[in-house]
Amino acid sequence: MQSGELDLWRAECAERRRLRIESEEEGEDGERKAGAGVTGNDGPRSLLPFLQEKRGLADEPFYATLARALGWEFLDQPPVPAEDEVKERLELQALLSPKVARQYAVLPVKREPPVDAPADALPTFLFVTSDPFNPALQAAVRFETGTEPAFALAAPEDVSNALDGVYGVGSEALLGVARDEKEVDDATSKDVDLDDKEASVIKFVNQVILEAQRRRATDIHFEPQERELRIRYRVDGMLERAKVPDNLKDYQSAILSRIKVMSKMNIAERRLPQDGRINVRIGGAEIDIRVSTVPTVYGESISLRLLLRDRQKVTLAGLGYPPQEQQIVEGIIVKPHGIFLVTGPTGSGKSTTLYACLQTINLPTKRILTVEDPVEYEIEGINQIAIRPEIGLTFATGLRHILRQDPNVVMVGEIRDLETAEIAIRAALT
Repeated sequence: MQSGELDLWRAECAERRRLRIESEEEGEDGERKAGAGVTGNDGPRSLLPFLQEKRGLADEPFYATLARALGWEFLDQPPVPAEDEVKERLELQALLSPKVARQYAVLPVKREPPVDAPADALPTFLFVTSDPFNPALQAAVRFETGTEPAFALAAPEDVSNALDGVYGVGSEALLGVARDEKEVDDATSKDVDLDDKEASVIKFVNQVILEAQRRRATDIHFEPQERELRIRYRVDGMLERAKVPDNLKDYQSAILSRIKVMSKMNIAERRLPQDGRINVRIGGAEIDIRVSTVPTVYGESISLRLLLRDRQKVTLAGLGYPPQEQQIVEGIIVKPHGIFLVTGPTGSGKSTTLYACLQTINLPTKRILTVEDPVEYEIEGINQIAIRPEIGLTFATGLRHILRQDPNVVMVGEIRDLETAEIAIRAALT
């Protein structure tokens, strides 16, 4: 490393620290408190990511080169016990606690004796890390295991994925959770301090959300089963099961109650579906989370839809259409009449496509109104209506009144029933 790179890193750390302090001071007005403490790592970053970015290297070549310089072994994918290998996973968990593993980004890997070893030879353990220059790393592992550890190097994302595979998402946060379910059942929203970053359940939920953001997931599902609490992410339209601690079912009531508190729901009501909303800030990005609960046989199933506000800046050109198809779409959306219908499965990009179209035709000469459930992304210059069925403001009602507002363009978030479909088609024909 050159001295100039070290000076640049120090200057960046100072600037990031200053911005973080300013951001925290601005947050005292209460706006950031709505995020229930979910934050990204937007403070000073460590030296290795800085050097990697400056030298323009991908993870594997950068960390492989570093491993050679250190004289360490490099693992491109640290091995993780399979789901049915419970004994092997418990052995690794007993060797190194999840708190230390997460804190120092280090993972034990079991190595069987070589074929030519004596019959009584015991397996050895190698500790894989992505942070070799942490001054406390070796001492912490030595203290935890009572052995003289040998280390290998892996990329941060590979270590993070392996940690999830061995310990489960948010495993260290659950170490401090009390298992008294009755205390949780009797709690009210006043009993929960949303700014208490030491609250273990809040930490766990935050980590699940942060992991979803890292995977670029659109949805998170908390699904109670008979013997487990299953957590799944929807990534690129497909559901991916999250690795979670084996005893997560013990904390089901606490976790689901915390999510309901964060989204300002009635935690005492478990018989009826509820809807809520959470606003969070992760690494400088504002994210709206729509929360929905439904009662099931084994408890409330909770779904979180993640809406990144910055996505409203997506244009038609940014959607990846071939030039010829983009011209066709642009030709349709500028017509003075007709209907442009967007369909597809969950997470396929329907809303993103519609908002990109609205951005394209959002001109001072056009009056654009939308009726949505809810308003996912706010766009300046467009009149957006959020439906409220509890007071009679449905899609059909909103659409009927929008037609009296002299609109040039109307966007309907969902066509759920025959009445809404009829009004939409009539409006398109006029």
